[in-house]
Amino acid sequence: MGNDSRSRDPNEVFNRDAAANEGYLYTKTDRLSSKLATERSAALIIATEAMRGKKVLDAGCGDGHFTLRFFDEAGPESMYAVDTATSAVGLIKSRRADRNIEFAVGEAHKLPFANDSLDLVLLQSVLHHADRPAGLIPDTFSLAHDVLIHEPKGHTP
Repeated sequence: MGNDSRSRDPNEVFNRDAAANEGYLYTKTDRLSSKLATERSAALIIATEAMRGKKVLDAGCGDGHFTLRFFDEAGPESMYAVDTATSAVGLIKSRRADRNIEFAVGEAHKLPFANDSLDLVLLQSVLHHADRPAGLIPDTFSLAHDVLIHEPKGHTP
């Protein structure tokens, strides 16, 4: 086995990052580039007003940094947030407070929701992590009629 990356858990790096930094480094750092990028991403999504009064799924919520902000500033009725990184989901569950958000560990291609059970699915900065990014989008449309995609990485198909 040795250094064969195929034998490793693909979430290992995310779990390690979340555990070491009490969240992901890019959301916890004071580096200007990270702060500007995360602020711009959040502001763009909030400005759409797409979440207001809706049942929203944040598919690939990571450490929940954005999920909490979206709940506080975008006005959804409720949120569900799913990510495959166990450490990140564990951290964010402890920060939920009294917000109407449910967090769970799970894969975006195997979401535990009935068809048409949500109003909006958010795919924020998650497609570049997906094994089948082109398949993820139609999968989410079975859950909600509206899907909001924000993908800042220029190399994503």
